[in-house]
Amino acid sequence: MEANQERIERALAPKIDPGAVFLYDVTSSYLEGQDNELAAYGYNRDGKRYKKQVVAGLLTEANGEPLSIQLYPGNTSDPQTFQPVVERLRLRFGAQEVVLVGDRG
Repeated sequence: MEANQERIERALAPKIDPGAVFLYDVTSSYLEGQDNELAAYGYNRDGKRYKKQVVAGLLTEANGEPLSIQLYPGNTSDPQTFQPVVERLRLRFGAQEVVLVGDRG
């Protein structure tokens, strides 16, 4: 499945110009069921206690056009998702330099 995602992302990826801007955000979504291989207890942004969740990281172009989405186990903290995105930008999309601008949230 991951090989298909990479193939599709490469095919749809725009040509990366020097100075291109990308946006990345992380969110979570809680689940009502129990049978999901990525579902885990973690920090729930929705305030739903005792619910398993998954974490999603979305990478977009500056205009908001999606480039890549990655799902992580529900107990993955936001900082743990960042390095794989930097690697994806470098290897899959050809970005040469990355400047990070983050928020406290």
